[in-house]
Amino acid sequence: MKLIKVVGWNRSRCWSVSVLLVLSVGLAACLRQYAPEQRTSMRRLFFNSISTGIVRSPCSLPLNFPSPSVSIGCSKRMTHSSRTTTSYTTTQQGKERDTAACATTATTTTQSRKGESKGKSLLRTGNKFVTFIRHGQTEMNEFLTKNPYRSSGFRDPGYYDTVLTATGISQARRLNSEFKRRNMKDEIELIMISPLTRTLQTAHYVFFEDDEDFERIPKLVIPHIREKLWLSSDVGSNPSRLARTFTGFNFDHLSDFWWYQGPNQHRIPPESWQIVHEEPDHEFMERLEKFREILSSRPEKHIAVVAHWGVIYAMTGIDFRNCEARTLQLSELR
Repeated sequence: MKLIKVVGWNRSRCWSVSVLLVLSVGLAACLRQYAPEQRTSMRRLFFNSISTGIVRSPCSLPLNFPSPSVSIGCSKRMTHSSRTTTSYTTTQQGKERDTAACATTATTTTQSRKGESKGKSLLRTGNKFVTFIRHGQTEMNEFLTKNPYRSSGFRDPGYYDTVLTATGISQARRLNSEFKRRNMKDEIELIMISPLTRTLQTAHYVFFEDDEDFERIPKLVIPHIREKLWLSSDVGSNPSRLARTFTGFNFDHLSDFWWYQGPNQHRIPPESWQIVHEEPDHEFMERLEKFREILSSRPEKHIAVVAHWGVIYAMTGIDFRNCEARTLQLSELR
């Protein structure tokens, strides 16, 4: 009461200022989950409504703003400092540690306007979106849970171009059901797939197994997004062999040995394709930079990318689990 007398305010005016302060604090807390450019517009809308006498809850204002991403799974975005200091040579254990039957994860960022389908909302924003999908659980994933990479006595089991386990196939089929529920067939305009067998299998079960909804979407096998070569599982298969197994895909543009072959990039004798040469970080990052350029140059507004832990982590800083999917704006990629 003494403060009211000092500043010359009456009780009603003091009460109004208190309410405004509470609403401002609530607005600040609510806006933390939105992108910076969205926060500015929402603040402007909120304070304009205050000036015109229309006061609403801060969280209920932006019906036409995209809602924050909601993860159904369990991976977290890494901090900026941890991203910039990561060595891809030493993160193989993180790459392969998730092999238990993980609940299928799909994260999408959509508008919440009433009466609009989620399938149309992403495209209407005018931005370009990329849905990253990590392959399902593989035989090598399963092996590495019991035999951690580079642990004492570790030996490569020789799972060349490793395949999905029964669990991995189930994960991919569950993701197909999730994509149908989210009407992703109305959003995705192109599917890009690594030529390694595990990603081709994952794409088949997620999109093309007796499913006319996704069959119409163009697909492109692209070697830029193959996994960084660590182990025998990252050595690929000849295009002619892939074509016999995956009849619905085109491999004509692939060379006979499209994976990393060592510092000299040539093969002698023929059986030397089985020799595993770990791919240097700089070569891995160079091809990912080329892939970013390809993404930017594509006319499609929403592209699905079926790839690997190392590729996705290098481009997003997110530790994906087997058959996890997340939709990000192209501008968010690093």
